[in-house]
Amino acid sequence: KININHYRISSSLFSLASDFTDDLTIDLQKLSNYQEILNKIRSIGVIARQNSVTLSIYPDSTNSLMSDDDSVIERTIKELNFHSWFLDTAGFPSNAANPIIIKPNYEPTKEDHNTVVKCVQKFYKNFEKLSEETQNRLVIQNESSGYWNAVKLFQYFHVYLHEKFDKGMVLSYYNVADERNPSKLGSTSDVEPVVNIGAFHETWRGVVPIFLWSEKKGATSNSSV
Repeated sequence: KININHYRISSSLFSLASDFTDDLTIDLQKLSNYQEILNKIRSIGVIARQNSVTLSIYPDSTNSLMSDDDSVIERTIKELNFHSWFLDTAGFPSNAANPIIIKPNYEPTKEDHNTVVKCVQKFYKNFEKLSEETQNRLVIQNESSGYWNAVKLFQYFHVYLHEKFDKGMVLSYYNVADERNPSKLGSTSDVEPVVNIGAFHETWRGVVPIFLWSEKKGATSNSSV
């Protein structure tokens, strides 16, 4: 009714159902109202498509497919697959039109090329353990601090993975993160946001990109996707 055509879903919406941090795993199929849950999810999908609203999901910030902790990797895979199941159940196609957007959430021990490549190769190894539907929906976003600024994300998660495995990742641009963690090419000045936006846009394979954009006006802050 108010012309919103995209809705960003917080991972906290799913509560215990998507919490794989311990042995307390909720099996939705064992709940007495499981069919009611399925019907509700399907109705969400129908209403969204009828009104041309796309959805994106931002999983828990502790997720990482490059962690040194195997338990974190296992939990991340389960949670990402859960979110993909939600989108499947809602009737959305398994592509980046309704993405699952994560950040690397991992810092290389060194910033040399070989060390970074090993990190990205580890990411890809764990990426392949995800369901096919989850792989098709997964999108990576630049971080507001640390190594993974927009240029580094494009260089390794898109260009390198495309050249090495023919699987360049789709990238989601966040303007505030780019301001706080600017990109440089060599010793030159900061890369202009329009350059990063254009580069990230080209990774979406014809699908309308989902970017996170925040603007502050006076004492208020407005965010849009």
